[in-house]
Amino acid sequence: GNEFFTQVRAKNREALLIVDAVSALPYQTIDYTLVDSVYFSVQKGFGLPAGLGIWMVNERCIEKAKMLSTKQNIGSYHSIPSFLSFAQKNQTPTTPNVLGIYLLSKVVEDFLRRGINILRKETEYKSAILYQALEAHPLIKPAVKNPAWRSKTTIVAQTEANTEKITQILENQGLSPGDGYGAGKQTQLRFANFPAHSKETFEKLADAIQAFQG
Repeated sequence: GNEFFTQVRAKNREALLIVDAVSALPYQTIDYTLVDSVYFSVQKGFGLPAGLGIWMVNERCIEKAKMLSTKQNIGSYHSIPSFLSFAQKNQTPTTPNVLGIYLLSKVVEDFLRRGINILRKETEYKSAILYQALEAHPLIKPAVKNPAWRSKTTIVAQTEANTEKITQILENQGLSPGDGYGAGKQTQLRFANFPAHSKETFEKLADAIQAFQG
């Protein structure tokens, strides 16, 4: 969180602090005065097709890029100075993803209409009922043991030998979990929790997990 950013900044005064927020936004609260750059793609929390990335940079990033560009190659056609030179003319260096940008504008309009507090409360509700179902289950548990470290937007279940059975049961109900990463591919399932996922879907998911008996 923001306290962590403050601690990192205090120990690394000259370094740029850059955050990959692809699985966190729009839920996560970020104090943008504490970080230098934030980037994410729209296919997760914004519920859109992949193919559009958002990159926010501050003046520290811009100045460092300009300084480094006088000493070394910092990119070919794409670099912060290049992007900036086009942005000042309201242009992009290459043909933009116009459809993606248009759709993002509509999603953001909807988010603003609903309000960030509602979006966050819904995210917390959905994660709470799923974590509760996992905690109470005799065979399936949250993969992250410490509740303080659990993500509210990507819930990981430790499913062990039941992974394939649970996946089939969920898919039969129109619910599609993701595989675990790396070594956890066969023993874990991941559940995305973004604004595009309704409360009703998560209630159905929690019920299906509770009903699973092995």
